Amino acid sequence: MEKRIKRIVAFIIAFALMVTGINFSGIGSKTVDADSQGEVTITAITYEGVTDNTVSGADVVLYYKESANAQEVVWNNSQLQPTDETGSVSWTGPKGYWRVKASKENYEDTYSEWYDVTSATDIYVKMENADLAQITYAKAHQTYFDVEFSQYLDPTTFSNITIRTMTSGYIFFDAIYDDTQTDHNGNVYAKKIRFEYTYGRPEVGSYITLVINSMIKDCLGRMVERYSWEERVLIDGNSSDIEISEGVEMLGFQVSAYVEGMRANYLVDNVIDGKQVVERGLVYGLATYCSQKDVYVGSPDWFVRSFSATSKGNIPLSDLDRQEIGISESTDMYAMTMLFTQHKNALEFNDDMIVRAYALLEDGNYYYSNEIQYNIYDIANLFYANSYSFDEYSHNYLFNTILKVVKPDYIPIAYEPLEY
Repeated sequence: MEKRIKRIVAFIIAFALMVTGINFSGIGSKTVDADSQGEVTITAITYEGVTDNTVSGADVVLYYKESANAQEVVWNNSQLQPTDETGSVSWTGPKGYWRVKASKENYEDTYSEWYDVTSATDIYVKMENADLAQITYAKAHQTYFDVEFSQYLDPTTFSNITIRTMTSGYIFFDAIYDDTQTDHNGNVYAKKIRFEYTYGRPEVGSYITLVINSMIKDCLGRMVERYSWEERVLIDGNSSDIEISEGVEMLGFQVSAYVEGMRANYLVDNVIDGKQVVERGLVYGLATYCSQKDVYVGSPDWFVRSFSATSKGNIPLSDLDRQEIGISESTDMYAMTMLFTQHKNALEFNDDMIVRAYALLEDGNYYYSNEIQYNIYDIANLFYANSYSFDEYSHNYLFNTILKVVKPDYIPIAYEPLEY
């Protein structure tokens, strides 16, 4: 009985101070051991941009000199571990002047400044990421434009950013960001910025362009390469429009070998909050390009689509089915199949989707289920590994069409039908 329920009910697959031009040829080649007298504890902290953004796994080399004018020597690094998950590593040594070099893949070798150590001291190393800043997230709204960069930027250079539309020209803005994020010298840098419009407002559904000028600098003073980013304008406050109801529920997924598609199953009560449901359906979004807050009926996001159910999507249920699932006669089950493309490639099967069910009430209000994020490969792998398919043909279809396309070294599994 339990295994039969598993077939009916879906399986939910529930995101340095850079020093250049320094000649170290004069550094002594000998190593120095800590003096047992007057030892202090010293901690190196590696980070990127701001001190809260620590870098773990960085290898460190220590340099020491007894006084400001003494010759620097390499400290005994043989027992020194890479920086831990907090970005730090500690050691004991004599009082004097200390410096740290930190190295990690995709970072330039980075040196700290010299620290005059007379007591327990933290030495900060501001790592230099080899990659220049790029936009990693952007969403344009009627009154603001949210942007996140891959690197921390210098906010004093944001005046070189421009926002413009094709129809109404330039939009003026104030840059809003967390001004408490600093490096160890107290300099403020920002990665997430909200550009609030002060003059000019784009129309919903139109496109606006964010232009990154080459005069913008990152946290290391490097100029960012010039480029532009175009975004479609969304309705403000769309997340508050998503009302979740227990009367709307995603049930799960099936892969259909015979129609070659992914079937989503969901439940909708006929009456919610005392009002008749006049329409129900599903809303899909591509997770790479949108978030769960964008997945609702009427979203202007280009990567979100909604589909209303028809009578063909209604799944007849017997009294026994309803009893096993745990639903009453006032709740109906629906299904919709999204067909695979003719390409059937790894990109399609690995692309994460966001889906939620919806119900439109007679008063015009929408209610939604919680969203589910999934991809076709994960669902196929779950069904194949557990022999949840209805027959051997469907079982083999999962392997030949999806699993080995994504992972060519996937090992086939014999079909073992479920016993009722």
